[in-house]
Amino acid sequence: MTELISIIMPAYNASKYIEQAIESVLAQTHTNFELIIVDDGSQDETWDVITSYANSDERIRAIQHESNKGPSAARNTGLSMAQGSWLAFIDSDDVWEPSRLGEFVSLVNRVSSDCFVADNMLICTGNDTLEPIRTMIDWNVVGERPNDHVIMDFGKYLSLGAPVIQPMIPRKSIENANLRFNVSARVGEDLELYAKLFLAGYQLALINKPLYKYRVNKDSLTHQLDDLEDLLKVYKNILELPGLTLEEQKVIHKLYNKERQRQEVKRAISLARNGKALETCRYLISKPSVLLSALKLVLDKVLSRV
Repeated sequence: MTELISIIMPAYNASKYIEQAIESVLAQTHTNFELIIVDDGSQDETWDVITSYANSDERIRAIQHESNKGPSAARNTGLSMAQGSWLAFIDSDDVWEPSRLGEFVSLVNRVSSDCFVADNMLICTGNDTLEPIRTMIDWNVVGERPNDHVIMDFGKYLSLGAPVIQPMIPRKSIENANLRFNVSARVGEDLELYAKLFLAGYQLALINKPLYKYRVNKDSLTHQLDDLEDLLKVYKNILELPGLTLEEQKVIHKLYNKERQRQEVKRAISLARNGKALETCRYLISKPSVLLSALKLVLDKVLSRV
């Protein structure tokens, strides 16, 4: 495969880490790419960093939103500018291993043309050193022992818990179906797009190598609750898509209920942290399952310190 790859990087107030992200793309052993960086109305020095790189490397294309429109809108802007046959994505605070694109190109040459490809992302601490925590997917639960990759349909992907991925996607699959990221969601918008890809007949070729370093940032609890609310809406949107099998619907319902319970537990924690003891007690009593989950969470923390 020698086609151009369009890499899309949305950025918002990303001046602290965006240089690391850009440098990791420029260090790729596969060099036939364009890097489209969309500044989504940043209020810090992000745009200055982007333009500095764009002026020094002709492969970098920079565009700036006048106001903050959200990550989906930024990715959609990048999609509208893309010229490559393949699309790849990187967040402005994450890092690629130098061989990532090369590994994907090699995999594309070995699998069916109706595949999009991804790797087993490495979750890292949110500090400057990106210390590894764990891979996104426990390969032992994949259920197969391929040498380096596995091909999966939507049902298999869902059975793994719909893990976060940052795939490389054939642009024709996006353009033919006129797919775009859901701008009403700031979390889970990529999952909704992947669901549409699966239902359009595409499969995921997943390579068992951690080539994407995913930086975990500790958001405020209020922000986490908003994120979970967005994710619940995404699951509802997916359930309305035509073509889902009965088993896929069951798994999505299960994932929805799991995230809803997480949201309820975090809401209880938020009430407690804000000193609303009576309101917290009433909330937990009205939702016994949340009370049990909260007690389990406390017990797990206590046992981890023994």
